[in-house]
Amino acid sequence: MNNKTKKLTEGAAVIAILGVFLLIDRQFVGLFSSYVLFLLPIPMMFFSAKYGFMDSLPVLFGMFVVAFLFSSLATFIYVVGECIIGLAYGSLVYQKRSSKVTLIITMILSVLTEIICIILLAKFFGYDIAKEIDSIQSMTVSIGNYLDNNSNSTSLSNTISLFENLGVFKTIFYITTVLAGVLDAILTHVIGRTVLRRFKIDVPKGDTILTHYPPKWAGYITLIGFVIYFYALKKPFSNELLEMSMQFIGAACMIYLLGYGIVCVYVYLARYVGKTNPILMWILTIVLISFFALFTVLLGFIYITTNIHKKMVTKE
Repeated sequence: MNNKTKKLTEGAAVIAILGVFLLIDRQFVGLFSSYVLFLLPIPMMFFSAKYGFMDSLPVLFGMFVVAFLFSSLATFIYVVGECIIGLAYGSLVYQKRSSKVTLIITMILSVLTEIICIILLAKFFGYDIAKEIDSIQSMTVSIGNYLDNNSNSTSLSNTISLFENLGVFKTIFYITTVLAGVLDAILTHVIGRTVLRRFKIDVPKGDTILTHYPPKWAGYITLIGFVIYFYALKKPFSNELLEMSMQFIGAACMIYLLGYGIVCVYVYLARYVGKTNPILMWILTIVLISFFALFTVLLGFIYITTNIHKKMVTKE
């Protein structure tokens, strides 16, 4: 089989795999795709990693057509985003880009896909995300006030004040949306690398936490985004779309700094304490995020913008 025929055959097979997946998903009323969304980029990733960006565009268009014919509107929007992620990931592998660059770009595209899909679906179905969140928060505060009037609990009053003043539900919504995109990208990255290796496609070697170090400018930019995030919560913008965009970006910046704060702790323990227990690290991560989030954010900023990483790794 010559290369052109092989390319056409594999392209048709990739499109057929997506079509079968969407038909099965339709029988489950969309529940199947909602649980395994991170698998959707894999077929496109395989083809683009093997043949490159330009040769993959006709296959991408074919996937869009199949998704339009065999899926609902909500699934179609997500399939378009995930196929683009697969195209980008595979093209970066084809170009022999580093694993770090590939993962970061995948994360950015995945978070953007989550945000765009939420906004498009909200506009199409005619509901206001901000007003829905505000109504949930108002209802929670009303229930809390009712319970507070029937009890003398100081902690309950403080909790109600927190919900009322800091826009906790907005924070939860933005952070979970960004985290969903990040986790989706990580799962796609891990599974995609495994699949590509099984098909004997060269995949760049991944970096470990000890050897990976982010650029210092990223620390300053994410700190600015983190400050804008709290400013947008305290003093909302007149433009709703601008406000939501700023809060999404700020939430992403906060998660970025949180992540590197946890990495700093992990590197310190690995370097000075020795072998770390995975269960202990999970517990420590939960404690840092739950009770020392601001401290962890500042630690992440210090870790990125100073030479603390180099000193910990190279210390004899």
